[in-house]
Amino acid sequence: MDTLTIIMLIMGIIIIATVIVISLKIPNPTDSQFWIWRVITSLGAACIGAVIPGFVEIDGSINEIVIRAGGALALFLVVYLMNPPERIAAANNI
Repeated sequence: MDTLTIIMLIMGIIIIATVIVISLKIPNPTDSQFWIWRVITSLGAACIGAVIPGFVEIDGSINEIVIRAGGALALFLVVYLMNPPERIAAANNI
């Protein structure tokens, strides 16, 4: 692995680990905090995805949004568009 690949992998791991630690410290985030965490976690996933050999391609829809993306951008979109609290709330209301 070259230096850039190692740096991207380390950055992705640090970003995701930081979000996990912060989320443990703040168990009930505000809406803006949760949005920021989603963006930062998505960036971390994209950093890690850029290191994975091969090509990830998404062609479909998530949350009624049609997506066609590949590589690190695909991972960013999947992580960003998934909203677990919304899905949990919807499951509990059924």
